[in-house]
Formats: sequence, C-alpha cells, structure tokens
Amino acid sequence: MKKELSVKKALAVRCPTCGAAPDEKCELSTGQPRTDPHRDRRVIAKEQDMRKLKVKSVATILEREVAATIKEWLRRVNLLPELARISLNDEDRAGHLPKLFHDMTCRLRLAEGAHLCHRYSARTTAAKAGLLSRYAC
Repeated sequence: MKKELSVKKALAVRCPTCGAAPDEKCELSTGQPRTDPHRDRRVIAKEQDMRKLKVKSVATILEREVAATIKEWLRRVNLLPELARISLNDEDRAGHLPKLFHDMTCRLRLAEGAHLCHRYSARTTAAKAGLLSRYAC
C-alpha cells in the first residue's frame, strides 16, 4: 500500500509546472488556485521525502530482529516432522542462535567498516595485520 504524501509536504517545494513558490498553492491556467498540487510537484516532494529516510545497516536490522527471527525459526523447525521428532526443548534447539547472530553482526560490521564490536576493538591492529584468523566478538 502506497503512503500518500501530505499536501503540506507537496507544497514545500517549488512547482515545476506552474512555477508556484514553496508554500504557495499551484495555479490553474486561468490563474485560479488549484485544489491539489500538480503531479510533478508531488513527485519531486516525494523524492525529497524519501531521501530523508535514514538507511540502516544489515547488522543493525539483524540485531533488532534477533528475537523475532529466532522465534520464527523455532516455529518453522517445529513444523518439520523429521526435526520435530528429535526430542529437544526450545532452549536446547535454539540456545546457540543468539551467539550465532551476535557473531554475524560483528562480522557484518567489520565488512561494512562500521564500528567494531567492543570485545574485538583491543585486537584491531593485529587483525588488520592479518594475525587473527578468527574474529571473536
């Protein structure tokens, strides 16, 4: 479902069709004010609005969604008869996943060049020199 741009946001840019200044209503060819902004004005305003959205890193999204992802993973595992037959409680079945996700986010951040995981930062120089083969976060 598309989110409609508010008239206020559309009026925040100059209209390329009729030349109306920001915060002024668009005009009809007769000089009368239009009830809605021109399509091009709405498109430009929407593009500017989209540019303002902050892009999140994969690591940040993954960190935020760990609990929901693990819950969904457990749900799917329990639907598979060959896996559900194995007698394990949820903790035994998924207890390793938080650490796995933590390790993935650390490695993603290293690959992105973003901030390093706090337990890794003391060994940054050695890692850059290629002396560490494993990144333990």
